[in-house]
Amino acid sequence: MAGSRRGGRSRRQSEPPNAFTRVRRLAERGRYDAAAIHAVLDAVPSCVVAHVVDGRPVATPTLHWRIGERVYWHGSVASRMLRTNAAGGDVCLTVNLMDGWVLARSAFNHTVNYRAVMVFGRPEVVADADKARVKSIEVALDQCYDLLRQRRALREFGRDPDKAKLRDEKTVEGYSG
Repeated sequence: MAGSRRGGRSRRQSEPPNAFTRVRRLAERGRYDAAAIHAVLDAVPSCVVAHVVDGRPVATPTLHWRIGERVYWHGSVASRMLRTNAAGGDVCLTVNLMDGWVLARSAFNHTVNYRAVMVFGRPEVVADADKARVKSIEVALDQCYDLLRQRRALREFGRDPDKAKLRDEKTVEGYSG
């Protein structure tokens, strides 16, 4: 829907969509405001990063997170995805959040309610010299892992997983449970 770049400056989320990024089918359902985009990016830890390798399209599933207007994704420096994109190729990071099934009498009329975000941009490698940002990423990942564990535990014991709360940095720092 709107653009952002891994480690780089993002397009203003409030910009109107262009011919490439606008939703065409059921366009009235498309949302381009930062709050809607951030809600989907923050709700789902997994994503798919699509890029071109040697002239061929490749879509790689991985994990992502957002800090402010920047979107980051997980990858090994030895991976083909990161090596290829270090040169500044265009990528599309996609996140899909399924809200529920809509069942009908006929299978032909079944559908799914979902929200999705497509982030277009050119990635930048996160340098080790940027210690403050790397630390903030570690904290965000620790908090995310803690929240996922809380949700899993609540679900396992028949309680509402939405009752899980994001805990502060000091509570989850160095968490290894």
